[in-house]
Amino acid sequence: MSDTLRLPFTKQAHCLQAQELFETHHLQQYNHFYPEDNRVNLHTEPQVECHTEASTVTSNLHHLLKFKPTLDQWEFDNFIENSLDDIVKVCSEQLLFWHISGETNTYNKPVNYILVWSNTDYFWFVLLPCSTQEIHFFLEDGDHVYFLE
Repeated sequence: MSDTLRLPFTKQAHCLQAQELFETHHLQQYNHFYPEDNRVNLHTEPQVECHTEASTVTSNLHHLLKFKPTLDQWEFDNFIENSLDDIVKVCSEQLLFWHISGETNTYNKPVNYILVWSNTDYFWFVLLPCSTQEIHFFLEDGDHVYFLE
């Protein structure tokens, strides 16, 4: 038997220790499943204007979308038809990434869906009028302008 005095472990101290252990485990999961080279921060990409705090995407989603010029309807339909299984897979992975990383939407709620659609009204009637000057400068410099919501 040890002569060391053992103080009672309070419930509060136990909760704090459990929280520390969980946060360490959580960080390990995050780095294990999504190492830094498998994440892309859209804020660091000069060709992407990102209007959200949840700006980090998995490299699989980034690669699949390729951030290329706007697709016409035929190209969009072809992309969806030939890539639908891949889109579902990488979007599921992206949602898991956002869940593990604790990303939230504008209303401070967990991100729980990704929407891919061909309706460009939001781009033309909301984003474009707000960013006309900036987009104009990009185009004058010969840069491409990309849109992802």
